[in-house]
Amino acid sequence: RISSEQDSATDFVVQHIKDPVLAGFWIGKLSRARELGVQLALNPDSFIPALDNIDFTNDLVTILGNLVDNSMESLLDSSNRSVDVLLLYHVEYIQITVKDTGPGIPPTLQETIFEKGFSTKSHDRGFGLALVQKVIERRKGTLTFVSSGQQGTTFCVVIPYEEVNTAHAKNPDC
Repeated sequence: RISSEQDSATDFVVQHIKDPVLAGFWIGKLSRARELGVQLALNPDSFIPALDNIDFTNDLVTILGNLVDNSMESLLDSSNRSVDVLLLYHVEYIQITVKDTGPGIPPTLQETIFEKGFSTKSHDRGFGLALVQKVIERRKGTLTFVSSGQQGTTFCVVIPYEEVNTAHAKNPDC
């Protein structure tokens, strides 16, 4: 049963994420989510083509990895452990949306979460969101988030990208 579920998840990922590095990375995150008891879902509307720039792909991995890891870690004390991710290729950019059902980010901390070294977990952490922000700034993208104790946190990243094949482009949602 577990093998069948993993095969099904892998098939779904390969259909929606054509970039092999990003697809492999996502499959690894699915395994980590299972270990943590977190429901990690890729939105069925997601689509990323095979990307022609490995540096860009690596930046997507940095952004996606840190946002998903933070979301999963925020759920460890929650009874409802769910993270939903939307990855969309648009004509001129890529959108990443990560939504969790966690406790949210308190309003008093929302201004400081991107500061290097800031963490609510321990003193030797707090580099992930600072790195995400740095990559987004270098790529001239945008990052927005909405957070509420009742509805969790949603991060939305939009990064400019040019791709030759525009047949699968979608319209932006954030």
